[in-house]
Amino acid sequence: MVNSRNDYWAQAGYIKVGEESPNFPDREGMLIVSQWMRANRGLVTRFAPDPGGERMYSAYQSRGDGHIHMKADNIQIDETEYNPTGVWDPAWSAQYAGETRHYASDVPGTASDKTTFSYLQRFDGNGGIHFVGSFPLDVNEAPWRYNKTLFPAAVGGYGMNIWTDPL
Repeated sequence: MVNSRNDYWAQAGYIKVGEESPNFPDREGMLIVSQWMRANRGLVTRFAPDPGGERMYSAYQSRGDGHIHMKADNIQIDETEYNPTGVWDPAWSAQYAGETRHYASDVPGTASDKTTFSYLQRFDGNGGIHFVGSFPLDVNEAPWRYNKTLFPAAVGGYGMNIWTDPL
């Protein structure tokens, strides 16, 4: 996820939707999802079936067209229809917390079955990819409900476990 301080964002990832979800009544199961804010603040959400297995999700601004491209396993699943420069607050940030930074109800994992991010990477301004070597966010912003722990990743940088407890 990339986001700005004035509540714009673009993200790609997965979501597990229950059969009686009031937010997505026509969806159920594990899905790939992309979501982003239009310049006029309209929200765009798109779904695709999850083929199963592990995925690498990314959201980054292209040097070519300036749009934010959202990918799953390096296959584009969505893109913003505009260059957010000048629309978004200039202080962008990458959000690696898997929604654990916000008090939402869609955090995957439980205390007995945590969701693992094997390693975290970031794009630099020139399109390079780098391991995350430091983690600026508090490790547990709301430990009574939303949790994350960091660990040294075998390939470099950090990995992360996230979970919601109690459900």
